[in-house]
Amino acid sequence: MSHIHNKRYVLRNDGSATPVFSVENRIPLADNEADENLLLQSGFPSESSSPGCVVSAALQLNGDCTTMGEESLARFAAAELDKHHRISYKTYDVDPDYRVCVIADNPSELDRFIETYGGILEIEPLLVGSYSSSYGSADELEISSAGKGYALSYTVKSVVNRSRCNYCGLCGRICPVQCISEDLYFDFGTCTLCNECEQQCPEKAIDLHAIERISLEIPALVLLGNPHLSLPEKQDSIYRQESMPDFLATLFSCRVEEVITCTHSLCHYTPSSTTGCKACLARCRFGAIKVRDNQIAIDPFTCVECGACVSACPTGAMQNQKLPDQSFMEFFRTYPLEQGCTAVLGSASDFNNCWWHSNLARLEDTCFFEVPHSGSLPLMHLLFMVAHGAKRVVVLDGSRSSDSALHEAVKEVNLLCERAIGSAEPVTICSPHELNSHLAEQNPVEASSAPYRDLNFINRRQKLSSILRHFSGLSETDLKIKENEVRFIGTIICDDERCTQCLACLNSCKIESLSADSESLSLCWNGSLCIVCRSCVEACPEEALSHTGGAILEDTFFTPVEVSRAEPMACEGCGKVFGTRKSFEKVMAILAKKQQNPPEHLNYCEDCRVLKLLEDQ
Repeated sequence: MSHIHNKRYVLRNDGSATPVFSVENRIPLADNEADENLLLQSGFPSESSSPGCVVSAALQLNGDCTTMGEESLARFAAAELDKHHRISYKTYDVDPDYRVCVIADNPSELDRFIETYGGILEIEPLLVGSYSSSYGSADELEISSAGKGYALSYTVKSVVNRSRCNYCGLCGRICPVQCISEDLYFDFGTCTLCNECEQQCPEKAIDLHAIERISLEIPALVLLGNPHLSLPEKQDSIYRQESMPDFLATLFSCRVEEVITCTHSLCHYTPSSTTGCKACLARCRFGAIKVRDNQIAIDPFTCVECGACVSACPTGAMQNQKLPDQSFMEFFRTYPLEQGCTAVLGSASDFNNCWWHSNLARLEDTCFFEVPHSGSLPLMHLLFMVAHGAKRVVVLDGSRSSDSALHEAVKEVNLLCERAIGSAEPVTICSPHELNSHLAEQNPVEASSAPYRDLNFINRRQKLSSILRHFSGLSETDLKIKENEVRFIGTIICDDERCTQCLACLNSCKIESLSADSESLSLCWNGSLCIVCRSCVEACPEEALSHTGGAILEDTFFTPVEVSRAEPMACEGCGKVFGTRKSFEKVMAILAKKQQNPPEHLNYCEDCRVLKLLEDQ
């Protein structure tokens, strides 16, 4: 018989400067809620906890499914608490919540609706005529008019007494047809009523024949598909999928959370241009990223926090404020990865799914690390995990899309690691329920012989540059990147004969890959910071700049390298340098083309030019 995970791991405030860590037996959840000194506990979002207490899914898995000792668990819990305290994002209310009951006869239709509108609406999902482990099924549904909205009455199977359940997971593990989900929903379309779960439940919290009648009042209804319903005569607040724009036009509800943010000082979007970075716009599938006032803007009403824009952004302008880049780096100050470990990354729901369906023996040298959404992981995060000491990084992601920003980032990390340290595919992706078999199938790879321990942070591109330099130092030969192998890595070329040092290119580069020396009148380029957005190429009036795909990650790639130098133009009066010879000659050529005689005072600086004009008068 499968073992029961019956421990919980907690941090408490006992009045000292450092929270106290302890390992305790699980007890019915209702008895835990009064612990006011509880700062953090292991568990999942579906579990109750003390008010204000942080619930860590990663800590639960590390305690239950790895060989991590109590000292390591205590350090991990402290890092989790610190990570939570760093979460900060803007929230505000826009009038009262607008509730809606969504009725469908197909669970996939409900899934798509919740994925699209769950961030806007307070949704009460009802599934009729079929079964689903996610929603159950509403039977004997009656709908009538009630005030400005509707009254609904229906029955549901109420199998689990949640006040008694201790979430031990035994029912899910012993079910012969696997009809019990990690959220304790029973799929009666699959269930054989064998009664094994009811008999084996240690808390006697299961009754397969229990039925509960539910009544609710709701302002509006949305019908998906063609559910067979008896509707009241009043239907002015009943909508279908095709009329959702009309419904949203009347929306005056919701709690806004601006979790995904854009720092415009780092953003390389260039308005009214064929160049510039548009990675976030290309990746957003929900139309949440728009251009307003010539800047990238995020619509929090539409955003579902999938993180695709965060993963795709090369500069770090796009951030998930539940785990921004700075907090990601700071976590490993408190809990540095042990060299040669396997790091498993996933969301809380991924971990819940993984924990529920696993019969994991204790995994050695393994650490679970929670992220808001797997799809928000950028190249820098994944590459850092490998450089920091992980021999293998497993990302839990149920999405099968191979063209996501995450999949591209994984492909790029593996290519860089293979070229630099000969490590074949240290980063892989699998679904939560496949983790056991995935770990068994994957051959362990060699960890980096020299772990990267620099945790200083400026921005994402600066950090990626530092990690790439670390890897290039481990490579026995120059690390070569071909065109289109790694996004946002390439080479900018400057035609020294054309460049006049006007420095228009500098104004277009916010990541400061281009720099200028006013004394030597030279233009420098740092390849490791350049995202090859080509905005500088388009901004150059002399067409002196061009780009080519690929790069060689040698020492010169990581430091500013002079790409152009101009001859100074000295004032005939005082000798002060006031420009470049090329720019002066260009002005003279323009005047000559217009058949104008250039005035003599052009040979003077701005101060001497005034004196010269006065003398001539």
